[in-house]
Parts: sequence; C-alpha cells; structure tokens
Amino acid sequence: MGMEQKIDVLKKMSESKLFQGLSPADIEVLHGAAKSKTLRTGELVLREGDQGDFFYWLKSGRLDVQINQVNSNAGQIILNSVKPGEFIGEMVLLGKNRRTATVIVRNDADFLSWSYSDCAKIFQTKPALGLRVMTNLASMLADRLQDMNLQIRNYTDTLGANLLKYLE
Repeated sequence: MGMEQKIDVLKKMSESKLFQGLSPADIEVLHGAAKSKTLRTGELVLREGDQGDFFYWLKSGRLDVQINQVNSNAGQIILNSVKPGEFIGEMVLLGKNRRTATVIVRNDADFLSWSYSDCAKIFQTKPALGLRVMTNLASMLADRLQDMNLQIRNYTDTLGANLLKYLE
C-alpha cells in the first residue's frame, strides 16, 4: 500500500462511527494491528451461528447482511447493505463470538480485520483508545436497538395487537 493510499484509509477510518473521536496516532495504532482481506462477489464473509473472533471494516465493495427466517426452509431476509466505512462482526468486542447474521459479498470487497485478542491488548495498553471505541460501539448498538423498536412498533401497527402475544 502506497503512502497516499494509507493516508486515505486512515482518513476514512477516522470518519467511521466506531473510530470517531480517536486521535490520528490511535487510528495509526489500530491500522497497524489490522489484517487485510479481499473477497469476491458471492463469497461468504460470516455465517449466522458460527463462532468468530474477528470484526471487519469495509474499505471498498458492498455486502449483504441477512438472517435465516424462523422456519429454516423459508430462506433468508436481507437486513442491511453494508457500504465502505462500515463494520460487521463488531460484537466480538463485547466477547460475543457467535455470529448473529450471514454476510455475503455483493460486490468485490476489501476489508481490514481485527481479532478480539489484538484489540484487547491495544485497549489494555491504551485505555483511553479502548474507552472511546467501546463508547462508540455502545452508541451504535443503542441506535440499532432504537431502530429495531421502531420496526417492531411499525409491524405491530400493521399486523395488529395479536402479534404482541408472540413476542412475549
């Protein structure tokens, strides 16, 4: 990777929600601990239910996040499309290593990845960096929870109050 490319990646990392508020030196530390990975269209990144120790930041390409329907023969539901600058698998930072969704490459993709153990070592030696990343993660998860609550509310309005019996 040339110097110009590296500067561009560091800038894009600093703009990502998980890394917002980190100093350029902290971004450099995280970048130095990352592993690069490239996958082609149609390849599997993560499989729902599998164990995983890495989380990924998408440098380029596009990903589809999907979950299996309750009836395993019914197929998958696409939840989200991941764009460059976004993360997948970041729940490993909370010690959660069971994948909650399947992620497939929609368009050829380049990633940076970090293992839980590498991040834990960085956070132990640089606690302010760790606190910022974990605070950002908490904020991201709170946003997701709020979105999920809104979706459930919209579904119950559409399907009626009887749906609530099944959510208990």
